[in-house]
Amino acid sequence: AMNDGLRLDDLVIGYGTPLRDPLSARVEHGCILGVLGPSGCGKSTLLATIAGVIPALGGEVLLDGRAITDARIDERRIGLVFQEPLLFDHLSVVDNVAYGLRRQRLPRAQARERATALLDWIGLEGYGHRSIETLSGGQAQRVALARAIAPGPRALLLDEHFSALDAPLRRRLALETRERIESLGIPAIHVTHDPDEAALLCSEILSW
Repeated sequence: AMNDGLRLDDLVIGYGTPLRDPLSARVEHGCILGVLGPSGCGKSTLLATIAGVIPALGGEVLLDGRAITDARIDERRIGLVFQEPLLFDHLSVVDNVAYGLRRQRLPRAQARERATALLDWIGLEGYGHRSIETLSGGQAQRVALARAIAPGPRALLLDEHFSALDAPLRRRLALETRERIESLGIPAIHVTHDPDEAALLCSEILSW
């Protein structure tokens, strides 16, 4: 249906003053829209606006036909993965992934069970008990992705989250992430300044 997925209608982003022209775009379920542009062009601000971290200056954000432009962050149910994994050092790998589920009041045992299944799914079987500092960069990014997916988001936003990794690993994780998002069947937006990464990961590319 026309209303399915994530839609931006004449969205105006910025901090008090518009950063750029209004943006309109549509992302269907299981698809990844790549927003490609140089550093400082407002890509992260776009994601923060969609997620509700900063208010839109105009236009609408719609998710499955419902306007969420003024909805609270937690009401939007949008997962966000940053350039830095931003994992919690004091929690084990499994408890990092289970974090969002615990915030949804899921009992600890159930949250850990779901988190463990997600760790298997991202290829980190048996890593649950480990501490965050034992992970490589690529593993940490996978855990960050699993943590964003765990609470069952209705859309996913990826902010240059492979840029700190070397090229072969970036390529592998981009392909893996694309597969996961397709199998989850949720709309996603990935911002990057790297055209090769956008081509690998995204079903459609918007140049900024």
